Amino acid sequence: MKKKMFCILFGVAITGFWLSGCRGKSVPEKKGGENEVSTPSTVVLTAEAIQTAGIRIAEAEWMVAVEKSVVPGKIVFNPKYLAHVTARSAGRIERIFSYPGEKVGSGQILLTLYSPDFLALQAELLQSFQRALRFQTDPREKSMAQSLLDSVRKKLRLLGLREDEIDRIEQSGLMESLLPVRSPLAGSIIESSVTAGDFLELGAGLFKVADLSTVWAVLQLYERNLAQVRPGQDVSIRTAAIPEREFSGKIFQLGSVVEEHTRTVEGLVELANSDGKLRQGMYVEAAVRFPRSAKSLFVPDAALQDFESRMNRRVSICAKSRSGSRRRGGRRSRKAFGKASPS
Repeated sequence: MKKKMFCILFGVAITGFWLSGCRGKSVPEKKGGENEVSTPSTVVLTAEAIQTAGIRIAEAEWMVAVEKSVVPGKIVFNPKYLAHVTARSAGRIERIFSYPGEKVGSGQILLTLYSPDFLALQAELLQSFQRALRFQTDPREKSMAQSLLDSVRKKLRLLGLREDEIDRIEQSGLMESLLPVRSPLAGSIIESSVTAGDFLELGAGLFKVADLSTVWAVLQLYERNLAQVRPGQDVSIRTAAIPEREFSGKIFQLGSVVEEHTRTVEGLVELANSDGKLRQGMYVEAAVRFPRSAKSLFVPDAALQDFESRMNRRVSICAKSRSGSRRRGGRRSRKAFGKASPS
């Protein structure tokens, strides 16, 4: 019995020494099978490799996306600087000095008119002036004579005569034979409907004069965007007549009526036009930009990827590339993309 117990203890001791000898020794790593997925590897590039590959590192940012809506419109004259010149007295046109397409200055004579009414008022002016001089010493008559003289001078001013011209008639005692018709503002003659020798009635149209240094673009804004459109918003305008140029302005007024058939509202934009390139009636396209209520994730345009022969119109954020993964059937490289739409 004692001999049998001794043999068991001896065997346990031998086993303990053998196990302690194996401590610290590495066990060979078992090779994985085809169905196991390996740990993704990390690729480290040198500065030279990054420069050669044209890789650029930039941070994605959360920003308010700006939506763009392209709407049609047309150019019209700025009504603040548009004038219709009409006949202030009946008469016959003696001479025309300016014609359509020509530039004129404010107060420049456009034509002269023979007017019997103008001659009659000049005669009345001279009589009133002489009477006012005669009654300078009579207080009661002086006041009445001066009132009559002021009334005649006012009528002549309404015909278009200037103060210095009226003073010259009074001082010289000589009447002018022809009534000058002047331009009320500096600009270009857009339209003329008269010729020399025409007899005109009171109020007949003569010229249309416009200052083309500024024009208006009348835009057709869609009803669905009205909640986001406000006066003061920036607008970029292009026209097929001047494809290489872009005009900038701001919406300063929105219409109060929705057009029944097109479901649009007029938006007015004032544009600088010092070189006169924009003309009345031109069709334009306007890009109206307005911010969205929520923010979107943005990256540089260079991050856009052409994937599967399709350009992804949305901004693509390229995450780090993973390689070395295994699936059934062999290797497969994977790229992760996060998407955010700026529009």
